[in-house]
Amino acid sequence: MSRAVRILTFALAMPACGGSSGDSAGPPSGDSGTLDTAVEATVDAHADAGPDAVVTVDAGDAAVDAPPTPACVMRASQLQSALDQAKGQSPGAVLAVLTPDCGKWVGATGTSTPATALDPGDVLRIGSITKTFVATAVLQLVTAGTVSLADPLEKWVPGFPNGTAITVRHVLNHTSGIFNYTDDTTFQQTEGTTPSTVWTPAQLVAIAASHAPYFAPGMGWTYSNTDYILAGMLLEKATGKKAGSVIHSLAIDKAGLKLTTLDGYEAIKGTLAHGFAMSGADVTSIYDPSYAWTAGAMVSSGGDLVDWAAALYGGNVLDAAALAMMGTTVDTGTAGEHYGLGLFVLDPSLTGGTTAWGHPGDINGYHSQLFYFPAKKIAVAAIVNGDSGDPNAVTVAALGVLGYP
Repeated sequence: MSRAVRILTFALAMPACGGSSGDSAGPPSGDSGTLDTAVEATVDAHADAGPDAVVTVDAGDAAVDAPPTPACVMRASQLQSALDQAKGQSPGAVLAVLTPDCGKWVGATGTSTPATALDPGDVLRIGSITKTFVATAVLQLVTAGTVSLADPLEKWVPGFPNGTAITVRHVLNHTSGIFNYTDDTTFQQTEGTTPSTVWTPAQLVAIAASHAPYFAPGMGWTYSNTDYILAGMLLEKATGKKAGSVIHSLAIDKAGLKLTTLDGYEAIKGTLAHGFAMSGADVTSIYDPSYAWTAGAMVSSGGDLVDWAAALYGGNVLDAAALAMMGTTVDTGTAGEHYGLGLFVLDPSLTGGTTAWGHPGDINGYHSQLFYFPAKKIAVAAIVNGDSGDPNAVTVAALGVLGYP
C-alpha cells in the first residue's frame, strides 16, 4: 500500500453543530475513493479462506487472539508501537489485525474521553462499512430466490421516480444515478441546527427524489447514500421484518459477531468510545442515528470487523455464487478503483502490493477502514475517534509491520 496515497475517503459524515472552523453544519459533498475488477476471478480461489484456530495470550494494552510464539508476541508489540505513532491528532485509535500465522490482534491507543483510555474492546461507529452488511443481507435474499438483482426498484419501493428502470443491482453498486440525500442543503441545515431530528427512511428517500438524477440508470457511477437507504427499505419489504433484524440474521449472526449493532434499531453493546469533532466537541451521541440508518448507522469493535472481513470475503457468510456477485465490479471513474455490491476493490497499483477488498466509513467523530488482502488472507481494521484523525495512516502502519507489501 502506497505510503503517500490515502486509500479511500468516504463520508456519511456531518460535523458537529456549534463548533469552530471545521464544524459547520452539513456533511462533505460525498464519498470518493480509489479501487479493480480482479476480484471476480479470484473469488472462487479463496472461497474457503478463514482464520486459523488460535489461543489467547497477554500483550499489555492489546487484546490478542494469537499463538503464543515469540514471533507473534514480538509482532503484537510492534503493532502496538506502530499504532501509537500513527494515531496522529485523533484522541485515540483502534487497530485490529487478523493473519493466518498469528491469528487476531486488537490494540488501542489514546483516549475515549479526557479521563478514560480507549480500550481494545470498545465499540465505535463505523459509518459506511455498514453497506457491506446491508449488501450481504440483500444477496442472501437473492440466494434464497426472494429477490433478484434484475428486479426493478419499483417492485420493492413503489413510487420512486424512474423506479421501473432502476434495478436492485443499480442500487447496490451505485450506478442508479439517484441523488445523494446527504448532499441536500436543507437536510444539511437541519442536521446542523437540530441533530436530534428523527428521520424516517421515506423522508430521506423523498429528499433524494426531489432532485434530478445524476444520470440514467447504469450510465455512470456516483456514490449515493440514498442507494443504501433504499436497500434497507427493500430488506423490510421483502421480509416483513425490521431491517436491523434482517441484517442480524443474514449477516451479523452468520459471522458470529458479538458487538456489532445497528444503532437506532437496538441498544449498543459494549462500551461506546466517544467521538470528537475537529473543534474538540464531543459528538458521540448528539445525532439521531436515523439520519444514517442502513447507509451508515452501525457500531462495531475492531475485533468484530476483522472477523467480519475474514468470514465474508473468505466465503463463510455468502455462498460462492453470491460472493462472485458481490465481487462483480464497475468502474468508478477513478484509476485503479472499482465497486461491486457494497464492496470496493483496490487495484495493486493503489495498495502497493496486491488486490484489497473492503470498505471505508466516515461518520461524525469516527473514521474507519476495513480491508481484506486475499492473497495473504490478512484482514486489517483501523478506526480513529476524531475528525482530526486518519485511519489510513493506521492501516499503512500496520501493513508496514506485517511486511506487506
